[in-house]
Order: sequence, then structure tokens, then C-alpha cells
Amino acid sequence: MHEYNRLRRHSRRGLEDWVGRRRPAAEAWVRHHLAGHRTGYCRRCWLTVGDDLEHGCSDGCMACRADAAVLSGVVRLGPFAGPCGDLVRSLKYGNWWELARPLGCRLARRLSAEKGGAWVRAAVVVPIPAVLLRWGNGNHARLLAGALAREGKATLVPALCRLYGQRQAGRTRRQRQAATSAGWLLHPGVKRRVTDRHVVLVDDVLTTGRTAAIAARLLRPLSPASCLLATVAVTDPY
Repeated sequence: MHEYNRLRRHSRRGLEDWVGRRRPAAEAWVRHHLAGHRTGYCRRCWLTVGDDLEHGCSDGCMACRADAAVLSGVVRLGPFAGPCGDLVRSLKYGNWWELARPLGCRLARRLSAEKGGAWVRAAVVVPIPAVLLRWGNGNHARLLAGALAREGKATLVPALCRLYGQRQAGRTRRQRQAATSAGWLLHPGVKRRVTDRHVVLVDDVLTTGRTAAIAARLLRPLSPASCLLATVAVTDPY
């Protein structure tokens, strides 16, 4: 097995050199992009605010929306219009899957800094599901959630699935906000794993919050202690 993995690494490296697509190490790339990059944001509605308000928005800011109340809070790495957006695009559209691990680890550390390590270890990590019946629709949130759960020593529970539905990419803000829970399902047997526990929903990008709100409402009948969203990037509406 060791020899097979070594040969596989060498062959992939040679192919990347040949087609001109060799990339730097994912961890180094993420560290380079996020070095010194930090913005203040509202912990309730996720929007970017002034740095002086970064630690004072746990109860919401002036721009909070009705759907934000469905979530107990939001943890993010940064706005989409910046380095975080570049990293998400590389992960989603550049098929650079290796970026999921360092990004997920940073989300876990950010979550631990805000909630505490014991809180994260006792939490349940639930990835926002991708639509199953669509060709080429990778579940980037599942990769991020797995990395977050491993780094934070939390429990990964894929409690939700989507059998069908429209992609959010390329849709207007109004169309995104009109999305429904049609095609969403709860996996059987997850009630005992979610009830009375803190839930961390994980997604790669947060635009309107509609998808996260749908997921939180589906989990609400299971009586979780709280439902928080962890995401790499957030799209501000201005």
C-alpha cells in the first residue's frame, strides 16, 4: 500500500507538470491568502461590520434579517469579495479538493476560539447537503465538515440530504430567497444524535442564508440545543 501511494503521488505530480497545472501545497496556499486577513462581522446575521464592532455583535446588528433568527449564530473566515472568495472558487470550480482540510481546520479553530474547545467537542457537525441527482455536483460542504469535525474532535452527522432541487449558483438574490425545502430529507435515526446537542451546520458560501435557514428548520423538530452555521465566505449584499 505504501509503494502504491508513493507511485500514485509521483504519477500525479508528473501529470500536473505535463499539463501545467501543478499547484502549491494547499495548507501553504491557504495560509498565504488568509495571512493578516480578518474582518469584523455580525455573529447573528453574518454581514460585515466595522472592526470596532467585531466582538460586540452577538445580539445582532442594525441589518439583521428575519431568517437570521433561525440560527443561533454564524462563524465565518471572511467575506466572499476577497481572499476567501478566491479559495472557495478554487475548491468548488477548480476541483482543488485539498483546500477543504486547511479551511475546515481554520473554521474549527475559529469556532473553538468563540465557543470553547469543550463546546466544539460536544457538538454535532452537519454538512449542508448537495443535490444528489445532478451530474458533477460535488459536496464541498461535506469535505469542509469532515475537516472541521476531525480538527475540533466533534461528531460528524450527515443528518440531511437533498434528492433534487435547483442550484443556487448563478441565481439572483430574490430567486435564492424563494427557495423551498422541496427535495430535502432527514436521514432516519438521527434524532437521538441531535436532540439536546449543539449543531454546527457547515457550508462553503453564505449568500442570503436561505439554505442554512431551511436546514435549521428541518432540524428544529429534533430539539437541538442550538443551531449555528460555520462557513468559509459570506457574500455581503452591498
